[in-house]
Amino acid sequence: MKTKHKVLLLGIIAIGYYMFTLSVAEFRGQHSFIAGVQVNCTSCHENAASNLSASAYHSSKSCTFCHSVTFVNNSAHGATTTIACTDSLCHANVTANLTSPYEAHRDLYLKAEDYFTGTYTYGPNEACIFCHTKYRKEITFYHPEYINFTITTNHTSNSSCDSGTVKTFNITRFVVGPQATRPPELFTDTGNLHYFINVTQISCSASPCHKPIQDALTYSIQYRAHISDVEDEGTDVGHATSSYDDSYCKDCHYNTAYAFLYPGFVHADEVHAAEKIKCTSCHSANLSAPFPASNQDNNGTEHGCSTLYYDIEKIPIHYQADVCIACHYRYVHLDTNTDTSACDACHVNSNNTAFNLTVVYYSEYSSDPGYVTISVVNLSGL
Repeated sequence: MKTKHKVLLLGIIAIGYYMFTLSVAEFRGQHSFIAGVQVNCTSCHENAASNLSASAYHSSKSCTFCHSVTFVNNSAHGATTTIACTDSLCHANVTANLTSPYEAHRDLYLKAEDYFTGTYTYGPNEACIFCHTKYRKEITFYHPEYINFTITTNHTSNSSCDSGTVKTFNITRFVVGPQATRPPELFTDTGNLHYFINVTQISCSASPCHKPIQDALTYSIQYRAHISDVEDEGTDVGHATSSYDDSYCKDCHYNTAYAFLYPGFVHADEVHAAEKIKCTSCHSANLSAPFPASNQDNNGTEHGCSTLYYDIEKIPIHYQADVCIACHYRYVHLDTNTDTSACDACHVNSNNTAFNLTVVYYSEYSSDPGYVTISVVNLSGL
């Protein structure tokens, strides 16, 4: 055999031996399985582990504290099983508050809970993650374009009032306009699902969720009205301020002091994050309320002694404040399309004619946000 052929053969043998050794090394131990509790999760999920360790909460918890490593009913590998935030081992105490009819985020939680059986896998955790982590998310809001209601007013005698004679106001019709959506609000967070932020970092006023309300408070007539634009007979009622921050929001939506002083009216102690507050929570016909009707000037131009409060309570809770604001919105009186006879119907004591006032209040989803129209029908002429 020629020398060059011998060298070539030796080279082929050497390469073959190297590849065989490499293959043995590569596949060594491939059928040696370890127990689930011994699996190093961070070898694949290094980013999740890093974010969790830097979190304000749960940084000391292991992966398996939330993610089970046992088989569940032979349906899925344990590592795909995520414990619910409201599980009995964790935050079960918040479930009652999250599902309270007074909780402003109740619908968000219940909707997330519904998705648990759908295409989303986080279930109720979806709602928790939304506020308590830096996870990227988006949300679409649904709201009617307007509410349309009729108030019947007449001049009558009521001995329970200071003057003995006041106007009475009753809601005789309430209609919700067609459903509209607000474009999805995008949260440009870092996308860290396992980075739990401190509760002090959760901001109501800075959140994209509540931007229309923040705009309403700050820019007034350009957007949907909020309590900063409420007045009573041309006088500001004191809800306007120069800084609409979180403390301003919580003064109404999480007032634990009022919940203690006025149980049954303010329910901050029954909610998780914010109360679905309504005007009648404070301004009620009940004398035990924070600001009862008896505080009003019953000179014939108020509705303090009427059944209006009780009629408002019959309306779905998320529209009740809109009914109050629709009439107490300061710019109603600047609306040139409003029938001027509406003034007499509400504000003239000597006018003992019965009227139907039909009020249309446009939400931020309409082309005229915060816009109000009032039409009047003289019932005595019918």
